[in-house]
Parts: sequence; C-alpha cells; structure tokens
Amino acid sequence: MSQTRHGINANMPSDSATPLVVFVLFDRTKLLDVTGPLQVFNDAKTPSGAPAYRTLLVSECGGPVVTDTGIALSTRRLTECNDVEIDTLLVSGGDAALQVAQTGALCDWLIEQSRHVRRLGSICLGAFILAGCGLLDGRPATTHWEYCSQLAARFSLVEVRSDPIFVRADHIWTSAGVTAGIDMALAMVEQDLGHTAALALARDLVLS
Repeated sequence: MSQTRHGINANMPSDSATPLVVFVLFDRTKLLDVTGPLQVFNDAKTPSGAPAYRTLLVSECGGPVVTDTGIALSTRRLTECNDVEIDTLLVSGGDAALQVAQTGALCDWLIEQSRHVRRLGSICLGAFILAGCGLLDGRPATTHWEYCSQLAARFSLVEVRSDPIFVRADHIWTSAGVTAGIDMALAMVEQDLGHTAALALARDLVLS
C-alpha cells in the first residue's frame, strides 16, 4: 500500500511518514517560482540529518510541463494524488496563472485538497488561481506587487495586501513575486523545524 500511495515519484524518500510537499504546475509557469521553494524543501533536514520532506511536481494532465524559460519539468497527473496524503500544497506562478485561474478542473481539485492538506499556498501570481477557486475569499493575501490592484479588482472578496512578502491566513499562505516564494518556504520550514534549522538552511542557500 505504501508503495502505491507514496512511491509515485522515484526521487521521493521511501519513508511515508516524511511530509509530502506537492507543487502544482501549468504550461509557461515561471521556473524560479517552482525551483526556488523546491530547493528549500529538498535541502531541509531533520535533526538526525534525514530529509525533512518529500517533494512531487504535478499538473492537470501530467507529463512534461514547459516553463517560461523553455525548460520542461516532469510532472504527475493531479488525479494520481487523490489518495495520497499531502502535507503542503503549493501552486506555482507566472503570467500564465492569469488564464489558468479560469479553468474548472484544477479548481475543483484544489478545493477538494484544501479540505485535507495541512498547508495550502501560492507563489507569486499563483494567488490568482487560489482566488479563482474562492479559496482566498475573506482572507488577507498578497501577490506580485505589480498585480495586487488587478487581484483586488478581479476578486473583491480577497483582502489584498501589497506590502508583505508573504501572508499567512490560517492554513493558507500566499507570497509576493518570485524569490518571495523562497522566503515563504523558509518560513514553513521554520514552522516545522524551528528557527535554528531554518536559519541554517537559509545560510546554506546564501540567503539573508
């Protein structure tokens, strides 16, 4: 059973007790919105030195997803995660998120997953996808500063904040442009492993 539920990515540690972080991708997503936070979770270690997280990239149809840089990232289909215990679910960003926010299948999946995951978040313009699903209604949220006014205009029930680099509202997190996703990921690591571990990880990544 654990092989079926937790062995869907050969690069994931086999220990099913290790929290799983899933990134939702789409065509022309911004590469750094994925790889920055992904590196944080990949490099995080428990006090014993074991990997603190497993990671998985998914998309609506699965297969290679071509990012804004032209580099393709391998993904699994969303539905392959229906019976997988996801700890943290993150939606990537990029200009294409403005169109993805209008699709129904992804929203249905995110809404269902939001009822079960411990944390749900967006990186940069991924906030438009969460907002399009109604998941940010009545909550404070942020996105790339150039798009905050557009987010507020399109989704009047969202309390858009343009100053923070990331915002946490209950179990839902949103982050501002690009590298702010790394800061948000480090904050999640701090929540799980403590300030000392997060600080050491930031130093290892040469971040201030």
